[in-house]
Amino acid sequence: MKKKILEFAKKYGLFEKKKILAAVSGGADSMALLHFLLGLSKEEGLKIAVLHFEHGIRGEESIRDMNFVANYCETLDAPCFIGRGKAPELAREKKITVEMAARILRYEFFNEVLIKEGYNVIATAHHADDQAETVLLNLIRGSGVKGLAAMRPIRGNIIRPFLPVTKKEILEYAKKNRIPFCEDSTNLSLDMRRNRLRHEILPLLESCQEGVREHLNTLSEIARSENDYLEEIAKEKQDLLKKENLSLFSVEHLAVQRRIITNFLDNEGVLSDFIHIEGIRKMLLKRELGKRIELGGGVFAELSYKGLQIFKEMGKIQPATLKIPGINILSEYNMKFTVKILDAPPKKTLPNEYYADLEKVSNVLRVSPRRDGDKIELKIGKKGVKKIFMEEKIERSRRNKYPIIFSGEHVLWIPFLRRSLFGRVSKDTKRVLYIKAEELDEGF
Repeated sequence: MKKKILEFAKKYGLFEKKKILAAVSGGADSMALLHFLLGLSKEEGLKIAVLHFEHGIRGEESIRDMNFVANYCETLDAPCFIGRGKAPELAREKKITVEMAARILRYEFFNEVLIKEGYNVIATAHHADDQAETVLLNLIRGSGVKGLAAMRPIRGNIIRPFLPVTKKEILEYAKKNRIPFCEDSTNLSLDMRRNRLRHEILPLLESCQEGVREHLNTLSEIARSENDYLEEIAKEKQDLLKKENLSLFSVEHLAVQRRIITNFLDNEGVLSDFIHIEGIRKMLLKRELGKRIELGGGVFAELSYKGLQIFKEMGKIQPATLKIPGINILSEYNMKFTVKILDAPPKKTLPNEYYADLEKVSNVLRVSPRRDGDKIELKIGKKGVKKIFMEEKIERSRRNKYPIIFSGEHVLWIPFLRRSLFGRVSKDTKRVLYIKAEELDEGF
């Protein structure tokens, strides 16, 4: 077992970073991992400490495991960092599974310790049987090649030294070295999908095909290399999602098209499935400008004038009143408006500046999104704000939050786009209203 793990570790550089936090639950796998790493510490020059997180799920049994790990580390004089949380409460709050909530809490704590204590990586005890289960789980979920790649030897600051060895090998190692461990009663519960795979489905598959776990691990390795290749291509071709490049996108291989979209969504932090990816792909091929595809949670994909865009549907933005004079920070519009009163109009203005006769406009200026039927007075006559947005190629996702300056019911100014003739200065103007618009961050 040691030889197999060391060859695997050397292949992927698992022990190149020497300060390692071992995630130890108290079960056989993680206790064996701790024993293995401590035994290797002098040989490889490793500095080992222990992480344990109590999720608040299994009552007294969970407390027992926490105390067991703490006491064991004390006998070994090994540094031990213990965290606690309430996964069921987080699950209710976020409307996610308890398992997902536990994972979020656990890794938040792990990364907090990693940074605070100056360690390099976190070692987990995932093994070959876990990998086989993960591949099978992702397969029945309808995953693509990316899901079949399953767990990687290294993912960010996580290393998995036990991936090349089986559960049977780990238990034999624990028995041979007389390593104590705790039994987790939930591992026997068939209410959990992974446990059903472990105790029912995989044994059944083994009866049909000997070595099915090894075959699933091989599938994972093959999928991982093919996935990495597709990832490289997708990263190089992200510009094909721009509107002007969609003709080039359309001639790419189907697999590359899907991966470009998947990579884009991943970069945007959006969870996607095959139906969403296919919907987006077909939208791009048909070049359905302005079309939206709902991705869940109020998140939409849209083909805009710039290309594929992701936006989150915002609630209705309330109108705001500008201080005259004054500096107005309107975060909901992503804008700062500086309002001044001048004795004369400026000689030259930029698109983000506006001025008018103060006496001709209302002393109450309102900032509001566009409403149906809003028009602005121009030299050519009144023109719909909606039409101006279309002519200026303002994406639909931005139109409902684009700030417009109103004087009563008159549109005075569409910042950066159009100034109204209403309220314009003349030779009789005594005081000038001046407004400057500045973005709080990139957006308009």
